[in-house]
Amino acid sequence: MINITEKAAEVIKRILEENNKTESFLRLAVIKSGCGCSGQKYGLYIDDQKLENDIVLESNGIRIVIDPLSYEETKGTTIDYIKHEIYGEGFQILNPNEECNCQDDECSCNKKHSN
Repeated sequence: MINITEKAAEVIKRILEENNKTESFLRLAVIKSGCGCSGQKYGLYIDDQKLENDIVLESNGIRIVIDPLSYEETKGTTIDYIKHEIYGEGFQILNPNEECNCQDDECSCNKKHSN
């Protein structure tokens, strides 16, 4: 399951309405990159179509599509919308399955450490 908080759902619904895309999906994709704490990135997209192998989920009234490989890596993920004092506001993706590959014991990424 992928969870969308009420705040994130409000923002997504507003974006869909503003773009006349109320029948569209929210696509979540895992993008592989680099190593260390930032080894996994995510994409959130408005998508008008579901591909043949896509998994369709729903959370707080938002229909989510995700490919099977990305779904295996994101089970239990929460999508939130936050306002940060320094970085501004935006979507935050919290994946409980993600591990940090840093060799630094003082890493502060709040992920499970593999070392």
